[in-house]
Amino acid sequence: MTEGSRYRWVLVASLFIILLLFWGSYYSFGVFLKPLAQEFGWSRAATSGPFALSLVLQGFVGILAGALTDRYGPRPILLAGTVAASLGYLLMARLSSLTELYLYFGVLVGLGTSASYVVPVATIPRYFDKQRGLALGIALAGIGVGQMTFPPLTSFLTQGQGWRYAFLVVGLVLGVGGILASLVPRPYPREASTRGSTPWQAMGGLRFWALFAIWFMAALPLQIVMVHIVPYATDKGFGPGAAALTLTIMGLTVTLARVAVGGVSDRMGNRPVYFACLGLQFLIMFWLIRGGSLGGLYLAALVFGIGYGGAAVVFAKIVAEIYGLASLGAIMGLLGLGWYLGAALGAPLAGWVFDLRHSYSLAFLAGGTALGLALILGYAVLHRPPVTGRPAA
Repeated sequence: MTEGSRYRWVLVASLFIILLLFWGSYYSFGVFLKPLAQEFGWSRAATSGPFALSLVLQGFVGILAGALTDRYGPRPILLAGTVAASLGYLLMARLSSLTELYLYFGVLVGLGTSASYVVPVATIPRYFDKQRGLALGIALAGIGVGQMTFPPLTSFLTQGQGWRYAFLVVGLVLGVGGILASLVPRPYPREASTRGSTPWQAMGGLRFWALFAIWFMAALPLQIVMVHIVPYATDKGFGPGAAALTLTIMGLTVTLARVAVGGVSDRMGNRPVYFACLGLQFLIMFWLIRGGSLGGLYLAALVFGIGYGGAAVVFAKIVAEIYGLASLGAIMGLLGLGWYLGAALGAPLAGWVFDLRHSYSLAFLAGGTALGLALILGYAVLHRPPVTGRPAA
């Protein structure tokens, strides 16, 4: 293995750690929600507001983070994001008001985390061609590993030493680990950044806005399932522990699927694999309307996790294939805004539907319909690959 080849995989490992630290800490917010609400007497809605604020902020700031990555490379952007997010968590350890919660988590953590997805997916395609899907899958698997490890850790720390101590540990771990991992990426290789569409060229074509809509429609049902599948299961009469296991199964499946499906797409092609991943999620949304046994619910979580985990990897490959590498960060940031907007809408939409009808059936129907539209639109704009060497509209 040549030195350049070794570095590529070291780079993937560093970005895996970045994604693990950022998203593991980020998805631990739910662990702190109830202790914060109880200690300060805040409502659940007010306490969870910073999470939604951070999502929207990530969507918009991710565009800037992607553009800066294209120009300056990944290292300074990741370092800045690490400093902002770790500072937000450290300040949370001295939290005393709701305003500070929105500022520290909603703004600082949101700003820092905005770089943690767009930078890796804009960086890896510049170093990989034949094994691009496998490399993206390994790096993005860090999100799933973080989701499985950080919440139990922060829960243990909160129960033993209190939530302030837990925030302090999260901030220090993210700060030290994130800075060390951020030092690994080098400036982009010169030859990898000379071809491709500019953001303005991309946005001038209908295909870009179709991809924006596809990612919006794929994120909406994802958050419906991620946030509401546990209460849905308890409504069906299953115990809280058994219901919560659906998220564990989904997290593990998503992690494995990102690696496996990424490798499969390298051999079978991006488009058929992406359509298959959307199709699996589509089927599960309509299966959930009927419900079933606990075993059936676990199977649904497993299948949905395969579809979601695989789709996230292959979508990034498709964007790189269509628009090239020159402005990949900015273009992924622009398209990512669609995902964040859909994610921010999905969970409250399902909650509103349940409050109105005391059932999730209509929410699952809406999610399935969104995925069906994404499939139709995806086939319309992606069934033919772009012409090699020419920016695709």
